[in-house]
Amino acid sequence: MAATSTQMIGVIASLLAVLLHIFTNIGTTFTSTFLPKLYFVEALSASTGQSIRYGVYNSCLFKSDSLQSCTKTAIGYSYVSISIPATQAKLHQAGGIIIFLAAILAMVSLLGGAAVGHFQRHNAPRAIAAGTALASLLATCIGIALNIYSYWTTLAMAQSAVQGLSYRWGPTLGTLAAAGFCLIIALVAYIASCFSRRDRTRDSFPLYDYEFGHDNRHYY
Repeated sequence: MAATSTQMIGVIASLLAVLLHIFTNIGTTFTSTFLPKLYFVEALSASTGQSIRYGVYNSCLFKSDSLQSCTKTAIGYSYVSISIPATQAKLHQAGGIIIFLAAILAMVSLLGGAAVGHFQRHNAPRAIAAGTALASLLATCIGIALNIYSYWTTLAMAQSAVQGLSYRWGPTLGTLAAAGFCLIIALVAYIASCFSRRDRTRDSFPLYDYEFGHDNRHYY
């Protein structure tokens, strides 16, 4: 029972991580009512009243919070509106690719946890779920770090060259951090499920001598 409950906690946490990663990945990619508001960072120009919101796969131009246009969506896209050094551009591209991989790994972790119900006697699904949860967690943290560093250094350079330029961080950092927290819970739950099953298997043993219908008397 303990193994089942902890495994279910892992599945729920993995599901939440997948949903958060989905919202992170589709932010700014569709011109809907709320998706353009999911972005990493927003660069604002005081002189023009325009701003650029940078997401995982593209960027969008706004004027007074009204969407004007968006760049073509691509995994590992590069800044097209800001002139930046090649190092920052490569780090930004790597960050986008790693976040995409983190979402895929979170999905695999969810599938591994869900498969435990069909393979109760095997620890392989639990091991796969735990391993991919750990890999997704590491990829999420690396993706966050790369994007923060690339945006922070790039916009600091842009501020020194463009008067009236400011920037603010967007909700995508929050969704990624929340996804990482869910992955930590999933990882702990899957590992606990593995050990709970091992303890339960070790503590159980057949009592053949005490089956009903047999003479259970012992003579000394």
